Amino acid sequence: MIHFILSFSAVFLSVKLVGIEYAGWGALLIFTLILALMNATVKPVVKFITWPINFLTLGIFHLVLNVLLLMLISSLTPNFTLVSFWQAAVFAVVLSVTEWILYKFDI
Repeated sequence: MIHFILSFSAVFLSVKLVGIEYAGWGALLIFTLILALMNATVKPVVKFITWPINFLTLGIFHLVLNVLLLMLISSLTPNFTLVSFWQAAVFAVVLSVTEWILYKFDI
């Protein structure tokens, strides 16, 4: 439960920093829930399948996977809009850094 609260906080802070449009707390809650489910189920399988590409690109393809995953989750979440690939890329970087800070210091 504490990890979900930290993830929700990271999503909220990242959305505010990047300037993503959303309609209320419900959209953020649904986005965080889908993100947690995708990170637990789909992402490990996709990372395993694409490890050769990730190895060849020295890990940069991992960022592309994160961006595509966030765009997929955005399309599944009502009232949560990622405008472009580049906005999703900035959101992915900011979200990763924010989650790292929150989990590192257990804030």
